[in-house]
Amino acid sequence: LEKPRSTQHMKKITLGDIVSPHVITVKLDTSVSELLATMEEKCISCVVAVDAAHRPLGIFTEQDAIRLMAELRPIAGLCMAEVMSAHPFSAPSDMDFRDAYHLIETKGYRHILVTQASGELMGVASEADFMHHMGIGYLVELKTVATAMTSVVYSLDTAKTLDDATKLMAQHKVSCVVIAEKNMPLGILTERDIVALARNVTDPAQVPITQVMKSPVQTVAVDFPLQEALKLMDRSKMRRLVVVKAGEIAGLITRHDIVKSIQGRYVEFLQEALERQHRDLLSTQQQIQAVRQQLLAHSLMEQTLDAVLVIQPETGGILECNPAASTLLGYTHDELLRMTVSDIHPNSPTAFNWQAEHENITRDGTRLVETLHRHRDGSLIPVEVRAQLVVRDEQRYIVALVRDLSIRKKTQAQLHVQNAALNSTANAIVITNVEGVIEWANPAFTEMTGYALHETLGKRPRDLVGSGLQSHEFYEALWNTILSGQVWRSELINKRKDGTHYVEEMTITPVYAEGKVITHFIAVTQDISVRKATESQLEQSEVTYRHILDQVTEAVYVVDETGCIVYANQGTETMYGYSHEELLQQQNGWTLLAPEKNDFAELRIKLQKLFAGEAQYMECWGVRKNGEIFPRSTNGVKGEYFGRAAAIIVARDITEQRLDEE
Repeated sequence: LEKPRSTQHMKKITLGDIVSPHVITVKLDTSVSELLATMEEKCISCVVAVDAAHRPLGIFTEQDAIRLMAELRPIAGLCMAEVMSAHPFSAPSDMDFRDAYHLIETKGYRHILVTQASGELMGVASEADFMHHMGIGYLVELKTVATAMTSVVYSLDTAKTLDDATKLMAQHKVSCVVIAEKNMPLGILTERDIVALARNVTDPAQVPITQVMKSPVQTVAVDFPLQEALKLMDRSKMRRLVVVKAGEIAGLITRHDIVKSIQGRYVEFLQEALERQHRDLLSTQQQIQAVRQQLLAHSLMEQTLDAVLVIQPETGGILECNPAASTLLGYTHDELLRMTVSDIHPNSPTAFNWQAEHENITRDGTRLVETLHRHRDGSLIPVEVRAQLVVRDEQRYIVALVRDLSIRKKTQAQLHVQNAALNSTANAIVITNVEGVIEWANPAFTEMTGYALHETLGKRPRDLVGSGLQSHEFYEALWNTILSGQVWRSELINKRKDGTHYVEEMTITPVYAEGKVITHFIAVTQDISVRKATESQLEQSEVTYRHILDQVTEAVYVVDETGCIVYANQGTETMYGYSHEELLQQQNGWTLLAPEKNDFAELRIKLQKLFAGEAQYMECWGVRKNGEIFPRSTNGVKGEYFGRAAAIIVARDITEQRLDEE
């Protein structure tokens, strides 16, 4: 057994403690050729783009280099901003390194950028940095590479080209391909090799794979100890080994596989610790004490984000727990060791039947339940409990992994509300995959089209409700827009299940995974047939009224509250000598009045009264476009013009009337 770790190694380890500060940073305009040369020269797996304040803007990795070559994109002329993954995954330096590892494992990343409180880049933490601090020596002890290797190995025969290799690596997002003959490994091509080749190879289809592969390939047998495999990787500065059985490819072992193999297996490791301790200890009390020492020695329970409880089967007493249990329940370590499972159950000890739970676990060997645990402050915490019976000789223990479901329950509740909102909205909503095949539709879509949900799933909207009235160019423009990542909006005519046509207003929005790849499209639509018919009637009515007003000899025009002319009939054009367009371009209606013969202060007061709802009659002096001044009479009433408050003015030229009066 390993000796207990020192108190220094048992303290909280943050990202700032494990970060590699020597990260290579570049500007957004750095050329891709320079990026690849730097990565090749320094044997690094990534570079980071930063702004003037040294805050991370994007990251370029070996996988991005593979993608560039697979897409046959010319390197010349490309810069960092065009090829990097924007908004790189980052975390603050004071985050516990185990929490950070859980995040990168969940998201499938290999790097995490570490930032200071100001947002300034501090460094980068890779899988190797996490592995160095996770105490993996114990976890891989007495295990072979076969227990952790990836059995699916992507390989090519010697007749293939570099182009075949990069496309295969990009398609499956793998870090290497093995070159083999009759399933026997001859060489290997890794993502780091691609970085070195990307600058100089312009046509990978013309490069034989045998010309660029690394040979011979480093291999280990399936029964090779995992611990020795780690040491071999360190000595040879390799990140992967090909696993063989009888000379043929059996799998691939990487640092990532070794780290990943320990996740989610805490119960198994605890059982192994207990079983090994049983071989050396005799009494029950000694065994329990040894379990505590073993768990503390390896810091195994301290490294899991879930709460771990070791329970005495007959009484339900808590024999050991990890810091996560104290955090979850609010008790100290010593307080929990004086408690039983009944004490943290939401029901009273008499209502909670631990004996029945014990019998269920004994009968089945394991038990998975969702329940509630009571926090020290009295609040209830939703948890998932996975309990397993651990038996050695005649001694039994129950090891329980307790996972806090608070965030998951909150997320589920939020999703439930969102789903209810989507199902109850009046707008029809359809979600399709990138091929345009419907994966979900809300009830409003059924009401609008007449197709039930089971009739829509697996169909394309165009095939389901297409009217045939849109051209091929219309749909081509639609797809070009959304595949480029832009939002598309337009109107189109579709057909219901009963064959009737309707006018539809549609907005299609692309949905991205990890902010990089389009995975779905969301279409929000509504039937605007009634609105279009109403608009058509209004337009026809407007044409009719304009025609009627154009027959009137008086000048009829409309001004808004600022005095600007928004409509004028032909009588206005005739009276003042302006064209219709010129009248609408006037700064305001005051330009139709002679400034030297009118009291504008009085006229403005009358206009204010008019907009207040008081009809106005006045006589004043108008001025034509040619400068001629003439007397006119004006009647004004308040009205509306396309929903806005307006004044309707009817003006008459009273020159002859004045002459007659004289």
